Amino acid sequence: MKRILSLMLIGILLLSGCEGVAGNLAGLDQDAISGLLGTAQAGANNAGEELLKDSTQTMTPFLPETDGEYETPTPTTNEEYILATKFEALDSGKALIYWEAEGDFPDGFKVVWSKDTSTPVFPDDIWDYISDGSARSAEVFGNEGESYYFRICKYAEGVCEFYSPTVKYTFEQVEKTKTPVSTGESIKITSIQSGGSGKANVYWDASGSFPKGFKVVWSESTSEPVFPGNEYQYLSSSSARSTTISGTPGKKVYFRVCRYTGSTCDLYSNSYAFTFSGTAATEDANKSISITSISNVSTGKAKVQWNATGDFPKGFKVVWSASTSKPVYPGNDYVYLSDSSTRSAYVNATAGKKYYFRVCEYLGGSCGVYSNTYEFTFSGTAVEPTADGSTITLNSVTATKPGKATVSWSANGSFPSGFKVVWSSSNTAPVYPGNDYVYMSDPSARSATLTGTPGQTIYVRVGKYIGGGCSVYSNMITFTFSSEEPTEEPTEEPTIEPTEEPTEEPTEEPTEDPTEEPTEEPTEDPTEDPGE
Repeated sequence: MKRILSLMLIGILLLSGCEGVAGNLAGLDQDAISGLLGTAQAGANNAGEELLKDSTQTMTPFLPETDGEYETPTPTTNEEYILATKFEALDSGKALIYWEAEGDFPDGFKVVWSKDTSTPVFPDDIWDYISDGSARSAEVFGNEGESYYFRICKYAEGVCEFYSPTVKYTFEQVEKTKTPVSTGESIKITSIQSGGSGKANVYWDASGSFPKGFKVVWSESTSEPVFPGNEYQYLSSSSARSTTISGTPGKKVYFRVCRYTGSTCDLYSNSYAFTFSGTAATEDANKSISITSISNVSTGKAKVQWNATGDFPKGFKVVWSASTSKPVYPGNDYVYLSDSSTRSAYVNATAGKKYYFRVCEYLGGSCGVYSNTYEFTFSGTAVEPTADGSTITLNSVTATKPGKATVSWSANGSFPSGFKVVWSSSNTAPVYPGNDYVYMSDPSARSATLTGTPGQTIYVRVGKYIGGGCSVYSNMITFTFSSEEPTEEPTEEPTIEPTEEPTEEPTEEPTEDPTEEPTEEPTEDPTEDPGE
């Protein structure tokens, strides 16, 4: 750095016509050089601020005042710094942030932002993790037309060591060519009803064509949530008219349903405010959970590791989602670890796909304390399913005993790798991988047995398995596991009508009794073949 500043000083002196001074710079003592370097550095800083003022309109540098003085980043060494340089609008509510950085960043960066505080911090505010230490840009999101404060930090061993200066950015509305909305096309949320603590059942009417289905979007902060930009659930079926959303008990959110075009939405419903029933769990200040790492084990499989402080008598839930940055239980995919001393778990998900993970304290039916969010992409290439004309029709799901059910279906086409019977208690369009399943490798299989919790309601589909994913899905059936033994109709004993004994012609008795082969008694009861 001093070498760079020395060259800058010499350049300034030469441009000022001070060739003699520049030529004799080597003759100055160390204190004199340091003084001149200090003057040059101050000039460079002033020039940098002027450059920031003249940068693109999409970025507004912001230095929050603290008791009349400006906050400045606190680097670990004099050689390290991070400085945000510009934003580039990608879509409505989405942008790229760019930065410069000097130093060593083996664990990468955290980009943090907030609407409310001018000094956002990790993990309290919205953040994104960039593990690549050579990265100099990241995608960020927010509500169009609203301003946010951004900082980038050096991430190391689970914490931010130092931050860049704050910059302010207002997300733009990017005009795009939209699919024309025909007269009479509309979506209207008709009602939202509580489905229990932290559950919302959303119902809507729709008129028009919806070939790519719907996005149900919601937000706690804006009354008109959008996609992309806010949390969402995707329903690929054009006939979908209801779904169940999971949220935080006691939280008020705003919902809208929109027509999905393949990349965005071009038709929205009315906005509908709803407060999730239930009482939010009170977090214990003496408890904390922090995800320290997630690493690939094999294609579509990863190991999650965390630290935890406090008492966790009922263990942990590892929860994850591809669509929301704050997955919850119940509501998203999870793995349950009952051992309170556990600090790692293995999870399976779609290869090549990005997910958001959290670990939470399990309370028995819900979670208390949550960890930070950790973004992770599974290794491998995601399987892109392709419909091939095969069809599957889910005919019935029938209770056989408490917590047991038989699924029956019919199928037309070729199914060389068999079927996946998939189900979920929250996703009305369950998929593989991603939700619970039973694998039937026999192409001729037309039924399977499911095991669940008595009283539990699930959504069931059957998929054509193609190795790594499913290409064709059946219709969906909603089913509730029975809590009682199914009632069987009494079977009447058949009445046998007496028949007249036929008259046999007398036969001549043999002169000798025939010798019968002895019948050997079995030493054990024969084992009956289960006939699987």
